[in-house]
Amino acid sequence: MFGDDADDAVVLAVPYRQVRHDVLVPLVAVERHGEQAVAVWADVGPSSLPRSLSAQQVVTVGRAAGGALASLHAHGLVHGDVTADALVRDADGAPRLAGAGAAVWCGRPSSPADDVHGLALVLAHLLASDASP
Repeated sequence: MFGDDADDAVVLAVPYRQVRHDVLVPLVAVERHGEQAVAVWADVGPSSLPRSLSAQQVVTVGRAAGGALASLHAHGLVHGDVTADALVRDADGAPRLAGAGAAVWCGRPSSPADDVHGLALVLAHLLASDASP
């Protein structure tokens, strides 16, 4: 659920529904329920990424998420909250980027540089936890 101005959240969500990228978890709808707005993302069977990945797996996640961010940025949009919780895997184990736009609708300012910085921090953390022998 998002902030106090549900009408603004619904309007701000419209362009995010138009962005298509294989790695982005699609936004299905943002609906007003009373004074709140509720976002509904597609069910891709996501689960958290393991907190310990090999360097090769980290590169795979970084390329996938970076491509999804590039697509958002090319549309003039930002994710707004790239954290480890935003990086999930689908039912096939492929990396996905979830939650695009939610922080923006809550009024949290963000930029493409913030998205890239967030991704870099997550990847650095995953590399520091490298599970390879």
